[in-house]
Amino acid sequence: MRFRLDSWQSDYAFPYEPEPVEVDAVDAVDVEVEAPAHDWAPITPPADTSPFATVRFIDGVQASDAVIWINDPDRDRPLPGLVASWAAGVVSCSADGAALDRVVVERGVFSDARSLGPIIAGNLTWRPQAPETPVEEGDASDAIRDPDPMALRERLGLARRRLEDRIGILPAPDGQDVLTVYDGLLHARSRPLAAVGLAKRAHRTYLPESLQGIQRQLTRGERTPLFTTDAQRRRLSFYLALSDPLPPAVADPGSCVARIELSVAPDTTIGDVSAFADRVAATLPPFASEPHVDPRAPQNLMPIRSLERELRRLLGRPSVVRPLLASQAAESNPS
Repeated sequence: MRFRLDSWQSDYAFPYEPEPVEVDAVDAVDVEVEAPAHDWAPITPPADTSPFATVRFIDGVQASDAVIWINDPDRDRPLPGLVASWAAGVVSCSADGAALDRVVVERGVFSDARSLGPIIAGNLTWRPQAPETPVEEGDASDAIRDPDPMALRERLGLARRRLEDRIGILPAPDGQDVLTVYDGLLHARSRPLAAVGLAKRAHRTYLPESLQGIQRQLTRGERTPLFTTDAQRRRLSFYLALSDPLPPAVADPGSCVARIELSVAPDTTIGDVSAFADRVAATLPPFASEPHVDPRAPQNLMPIRSLERELRRLLGRPSVVRPLLASQAAESNPS
């Protein structure tokens, strides 16, 4: 495969511009899953609520190593490609301490080029990641196809999420009292009442204005009643305060809150879901980070912070990876 590196770093060559997020769509939210709207109030787990004995934290990271341009023999102009690395891991925390259970690192080249092949540089290998629905040779649409560089970033994100899924579905040891926590949204293949997603940022306003004050007045370990945007009530959420709020003069009162997602089976009772939510609320606050340690405190939990640092170390420093790719690009284009 003949290719050349783009002279700009990948974050500039393919600048990522997220789609605008709709923040006013609350009509589909059902807030009366656990309590009527007029009875909403902060919920403190009962004093005898036991936290989970073991918590498995799952997270993934990704890095765009370089933008490349691939020369297909039958094309007049090169096609863009994204050379990238991604990784996911699991950290387990219990009374015995914390342990890094598993880490997987993958590398790939994303492109629509027909001549797409692996890149081997030093002791690193980026394997070809062809589109899932490739255009067949001779397809009339191929003549007018204009590859979208942004789609390459989306495919990278999908590859990372799939790796997180593969790691996350590994069964916990039999008989252990385990909670699985995904950093971000709950993954679709998660077991009901066994895993949660921790959404650190409020990209959308879910609660109606009349109930947003409840969310903002939560203190450490308190949660809101359950709510859902799912008409079948199979995926539920609640807000949880991971720490006490900072003084109002310093930060917004709701800045200590994260949204927790969970899934339930069709025959699960609301009582069982409430008990599970209480156990989650009793389990997660001790893992909250502190502002002097992490700028994303308290939502970026300490085990996740440590896992992210290890995963990024394993991906490699850009100052080392990019020269390796540049050398390989030169070898693919002999004078």
